Amino acid sequence: MFLYPIAIALIFLGITSPLFQNDATTYRLTVFFAFIPAIFDMLNASPAVISQTTLAKTLTAFAGQYFPFFNLGFGWFTFGICGYFLGLVAHFIKAKTGNQNFEMEE
Repeated sequence: MFLYPIAIALIFLGITSPLFQNDATTYRLTVFFAFIPAIFDMLNASPAVISQTTLAKTLTAFAGQYFPFFNLGFGWFTFGICGYFLGLVAHFIKAKTGNQNFEMEE
């Protein structure tokens, strides 16, 4: 279940790309934010050898308590939407100021 959230985020970005003219900042933020809970979901869906370790149980319990919809398998959704909107805001600020060199610090 690691690639599923990232694939859905990329499909959504591809469909809505005319809104932000394929701005790389929007892609980066959305995928990064979807990536964070995808790691926890990967641990949750891993075979018992991995998912039953103390570290994996602790991390998935944390995610289950603090990530909305994690127990339903959609913990990545709210993170992806937040990243998408932050990316849109960054795109529109960049477009409004005319600064094409505005990029996130890497």
